[in-house]
Amino acid sequence: MPKVIEKGKHQFKNNKKAVKYLKDFQANENFFKEIYARIAMSGHKNLDMFFLDQIWIVYKSNAEDLFITSDNPVMFMDNATLNAAPFQNGLLNLTTVIYFPISSHLMLALYHRDYMFKKMKKFANKMIFASSKMVNTFNKKQLEQCDSQVYAGREEPLKLSLREL
Repeated sequence: MPKVIEKGKHQFKNNKKAVKYLKDFQANENFFKEIYARIAMSGHKNLDMFFLDQIWIVYKSNAEDLFITSDNPVMFMDNATLNAAPFQNGLLNLTTVIYFPISSHLMLALYHRDYMFKKMKKFANKMIFASSKMVNTFNKKQLEQCDSQVYAGREEPLKLSLREL
């Protein structure tokens, strides 16, 4: 970063305001923390609207296939790559889907409005039956991204998901 700042100072040497800003930036160790704090404090106002604008779908599993949950139950998964690693998928990525199991038979999913060229819109606010494959994929990803504990109504879903890891 220092090289970039020095280059900027040289490039803007005739602009005293820009040079002062670059010097302040270089000297302020808390610059990024302060920016993050400002964003976090003002962001909650828009975050609720962001979630309300998503396509909400409830998935229902059949009697045999149960959703599992964990100590990190809300999962942000890139549906294009199936990457569910924590802190890897941003909310603005069109392929990021937020999954949250609300019981062993129900899972809430939030899709970006433009996901799959807006084809998910027809499923908005509906309950859809989840295939065994989808339940197993979700459970496997839940195991991969949990902190240290998983929870299930029965042992079978855990055993099946652990075998597939």
